[in-house]
Amino acid sequence: SAGPVSAEPKIVLAQGEASIGHNSLRAILGRPLPRHPLTLSNRASIMIMCIWLLISLTFLAVSIGRLAFSQINFSRFYLGRQFSYYLAKAAVREACLERDNDMTPNYDTLSELRTPRKIDFEDYEGEYFLIDEESKININTAEKETLTRLFDSESLAQNIIDYRKEKEKQLFSSIVELLDVEGMDWMGEDFFEEIKNLITVDSNSYVNINTVPKEALLALGCSEVAAEEILCFRNNNIFDSRTTISSVFNDLGIECEESNLLRPNSSNYTIRTSAYIGKRVAGNLDAAIVKETGGFYVKSWKRTSPKQYCQYLRNLDEEYGFSFGEESQVCSLCDID
Repeated sequence: SAGPVSAEPKIVLAQGEASIGHNSLRAILGRPLPRHPLTLSNRASIMIMCIWLLISLTFLAVSIGRLAFSQINFSRFYLGRQFSYYLAKAAVREACLERDNDMTPNYDTLSELRTPRKIDFEDYEGEYFLIDEESKININTAEKETLTRLFDSESLAQNIIDYRKEKEKQLFSSIVELLDVEGMDWMGEDFFEEIKNLITVDSNSYVNINTVPKEALLALGCSEVAAEEILCFRNNNIFDSRTTISSVFNDLGIECEESNLLRPNSSNYTIRTSAYIGKRVAGNLDAAIVKETGGFYVKSWKRTSPKQYCQYLRNLDEEYGFSFGEESQVCSLCDID
């Protein structure tokens, strides 16, 4: 009778095909056959190779990701700078048009100039405000006495005068050049930060009495009491003409050694612009403009940081009780304490 079908493996022999069981093959070879083709050590080696391959691929993916991320950031930075430039040009045109059509051309005030204006440019937004350069002391034209009172140092004032003579017709092209004057290093590291908002090279020799800070009034030879009276008058009134300046000075008994330099309006401004994309500040640009026959034109451009932009507004808020920093969307995005 037929027996059960054998499930033993078959091998091919030299004489043909035959069915040989596991025990028979073991007897022929004289040693036991391995039941598992992969030993424990082989399996461990393969696992280690797989782990190393996975780690290598992970590092490769991270490297590619970082490279792509850096390129994206660079593209955003480049586009932001380009966009901020074109928005700044649009802001300058709008500001110049605003100045040309000023309803009060005889005088300029802080609130009139430094209130942030919004501007839209396609899918982007921005804002700008005007800084009155004639609210500051021009270090290219100031007399030695004015510089002495401003810097509280006669020797430094004389060094500035000597520096201007050496430069001949070029004079100072930027307030940063003041750091090259002998004696500035003696004044301390924070001295320039304290006076940089009081000096300029982008104005004529006149000073706008409606925008000048107290420190500049003192430099012009006004006494402490006189400077306080001028600021107090400005809180509720406006110096709208030179006649008003003379009248108020006579009525209040105000004396100022260089009162002849005081004017109620200005012709030199810096337009400070800031562009933002969503909740990210894209860039900041300053444009120095001057009014001459035929209108305004741009004298120079320079970049500023969002921190400088916002800090300037917040300094005004603190000094004069305004809320420019709160009105500025850029300042809310900068997150500056």
